Amino acid sequence: MRLGQIRIGSAAGVVAGALMFFAGAACLFIPKIGIEADEVLFVPPVYHYAAVGSVKIGRHQLPTMLMSYVGADKTWLLAAIIKAIPPSTWSLRLPAVLIGILSLWLLFATVRRLANDRVAAALVCLLATDPMFLLSTTMDWGPVALTHLFFIAALYFAAREKPMIFLASISLGLAFWDKGTAVWTLPGLFLCMLVFFPGVVRAHASLVNVAKALAGFAIGAWPFLRYNMLTHWATFRDNARFSTDGMPDKLRVMGVTLNGQGMFDWLVLGGTPLWYTLAPVGIAAAVILLFNRRVAPIRPLAHFALFTGLFTWISMLSAASGGTSIHHTILVWPWLPLFALCVLGYALNGKQFGIAVAAMAISNIVMIGLYAERARDYGPGPHWSDASFELPALIQSVPADRKIATIDWGIDLPAIFLTGGSRRIEDRTFLDTSSPDFVAEATGTQFLTRVAEEEVKTGNNAKFDAAIGKLGLVRRVDRVISDRHGRPFYVSFHCERP
Repeated sequence: MRLGQIRIGSAAGVVAGALMFFAGAACLFIPKIGIEADEVLFVPPVYHYAAVGSVKIGRHQLPTMLMSYVGADKTWLLAAIIKAIPPSTWSLRLPAVLIGILSLWLLFATVRRLANDRVAAALVCLLATDPMFLLSTTMDWGPVALTHLFFIAALYFAAREKPMIFLASISLGLAFWDKGTAVWTLPGLFLCMLVFFPGVVRAHASLVNVAKALAGFAIGAWPFLRYNMLTHWATFRDNARFSTDGMPDKLRVMGVTLNGQGMFDWLVLGGTPLWYTLAPVGIAAAVILLFNRRVAPIRPLAHFALFTGLFTWISMLSAASGGTSIHHTILVWPWLPLFALCVLGYALNGKQFGIAVAAMAISNIVMIGLYAERARDYGPGPHWSDASFELPALIQSVPADRKIATIDWGIDLPAIFLTGGSRRIEDRTFLDTSSPDFVAEATGTQFLTRVAEEEVKTGNNAKFDAAIGKLGLVRRVDRVISDRHGRPFYVSFHCERP
């Protein structure tokens, strides 16, 4: 069977194989990578920690927003799993992997309608083997898994012969609730639809459909809209700032997202290898071939995908803190890969297309292997340290009459998750160490921090020691936790008089 000549049945088989690879590759990383704080941002409300936004239904206070721009939809979706299954990287990450699989299958079902089975199957193969898509979905610290799902679902409902406008609009609203960064994509999506599919828009333009679209979006985004109406649009006041600062670094981040190198020395240690995926080559080739006469039937879809992706990227480039990390730039997926494969799938003959897709997929698979090798040989980076797996034992060793507090960012949330919320843990990373509350409780609290060399909030250990020194106190270290490679990482201590 040649990828360039697959039929409907064999296309589904190719996609099934790609999805099995996606799941299997994710399983290489799930148990080896420690838990990062943003990855479990949705967990504390499950254990009755207060959320930024909530709504009272009966006797229950249900979370609606985790941050001013991050919704609690993942909390709603996974709360039952988190409570029912003992906490582990598997119970945390397998749902995200399944969300990714559903997204890819919906994408296949959508693109086969808009283009053909060959392009649709090839797109799923490239995304399923794309190291940035795979790792950002599996770890889902962005979060990005549900954002991708909701946008793809919206496309799926809208691309039917009789568009399901109400359901498509609900999906777009849910994308907004999931994360306010949907604002980077949504305007471009609508604009590109108007420009490149004007006939489709005119055919379905009616007051009834406009009402369906507005109602659907309002329903999907209602928790987000309600929170902002109550807080005078805090999402936009706190986050919508135009800036061109750091542009060279933002361009670099997109570059390493495209070539697959973006998570070396961050997710995993061991340095960046001299290997690149061929995604940038595929996109460049598609730009060159865009006006080939054989591309004419698919050119509107190719333009739609290209300019939706570019609008998303330009929007994040112009945002004060946008485009600075992989969990931002990965939101340009699946638009750029869709553009490339639409053009290549029509411009090349079957054999040429099959070779091109195979070469890009193989380059992806090799890169995934390099990530897995470094995860095994060198271990994860500091934000993802596998020392976090020892946090339950550390928490259980703290006397019941002591409070537990962290004084470096990102320790409390993994600890809350891994201990199943069995102990209350406060984050005091940004608390003024000279405040009366801090001073009064210093001797009755067990503190958790990182060793000085691994601090996220640099200098917090030194500031803390200086503050308790003024009270005539010193720290007494109870336990030091190292990662699996023997590197000291977490410190548990209490304060006492010398």
